[in-house]
Amino acid sequence: MSIKDKDKIYGLEKEIIVLDTLKKYYPSVQKTKDKYCLYDFESNSSVFELKSRRILKDTFPDILINTTKIMCLLNNKKRGYVLFNLYDGLYKFKVTNKSLKDCSFRSGGRTDRGSCEITDCCFIPTRLLKKID
Repeated sequence: MSIKDKDKIYGLEKEIIVLDTLKKYYPSVQKTKDKYCLYDFESNSSVFELKSRRILKDTFPDILINTTKIMCLLNNKKRGYVLFNLYDGLYKFKVTNKSLKDCSFRSGGRTDRGSCEITDCCFIPTRLLKKID
């Protein structure tokens, strides 16, 4: 099994766990039905994109996410959040024009899957992440 396939399975498993946690705070939250949706969960008032990473919160000074996803959360009629499921907990970042002023935008990506995957990214300072559980 490829690293990409393992990462996909890891992410899908974490979605189930995180959904249970989210329901405590957002009772109407559900997994999005469209597998191509740019976010993973939706409640009556908010949308959430989940990123599960195999790191601790303070491993790096910032954490990246694709700029396309950030813009989708920012421009949604509902409140947009990025959720980071990390080894030491579940964290959220509310995406607003004000909160993004503390972030940087530049190329970023990964090389651990056998090829170079570079895209436009938003780098969120980890000090801005708020622990959920």
